[in-house]
Amino acid sequence: PTTAQATQQTNVATINGNTVSIKFDGNSGTNNFFSTAAPSPAVGTNGATGTGTNAFYSNGGILGQKALQIIADFNEATGGNIAAGSSILVTIFFTRPISNLSFTFYDVDNGTYNGGPYNDVVSNIFGLGTGGASVPPISIADGTTNGHVIGANSASITATGNSGQNVADGNSTVTFGSTPITQFTFTYTDTASPAGGTSHSTLQIIALSDLSFTTVPEPSIWALIGVGGALALGWTVRRRFHGPDGSPSHP
Repeated sequence: PTTAQATQQTNVATINGNTVSIKFDGNSGTNNFFSTAAPSPAVGTNGATGTGTNAFYSNGGILGQKALQIIADFNEATGGNIAAGSSILVTIFFTRPISNLSFTFYDVDNGTYNGGPYNDVVSNIFGLGTGGASVPPISIADGTTNGHVIGANSASITATGNSGQNVADGNSTVTFGSTPITQFTFTYTDTASPAGGTSHSTLQIIALSDLSFTTVPEPSIWALIGVGGALALGWTVRRRFHGPDGSPSHP
């Protein structure tokens, strides 16, 4: 296909009963990000540090030096310029709430490839709290070829230099705090206009891996029994000091 296809959602791993799935949404300005030649998402080896125990974005969830590649063509179909407003929205879902999430973006950089310049930008990095509120990350660690911003309305990573896919210079680790979340999202796009001319690369890639999190435990049955016991005790006390019709009883 030469245009962005419909939403795609795929389960990628199940850890201790918590299934992780990923959804991609592209807009009309993003060409070929589900193409046969360069499918997205795709499994690859982006990033020199993708060997952690939580690097499960690989075929069948097998651990190893693997990462989930997000491949984009933000080039206009005609003219060779970057398509204004083109982007890919990525959402990671968890079947059970989690806390203390961290993950790493690989190869967020800029350079020239496939006919022109590119500049990776990852923006709108947010978690969704169990009550529906947006939860920003508490920290983003920069690589040597990118920089970040965390604010009330935005958290983003912007490329500042070029990095090879097999080195960690373009990596950025994002960390969330103890507030439980059920999903997180980010937008992958480019700058509004490339430096150095009107042409733009027809292929650019970032990757995601090394997810680490704690599944928030559900209330135990003993906690529920404790609540029920407290309610029963309150009712017993009320009946002791009040008559059957609710009026105060007397000794």
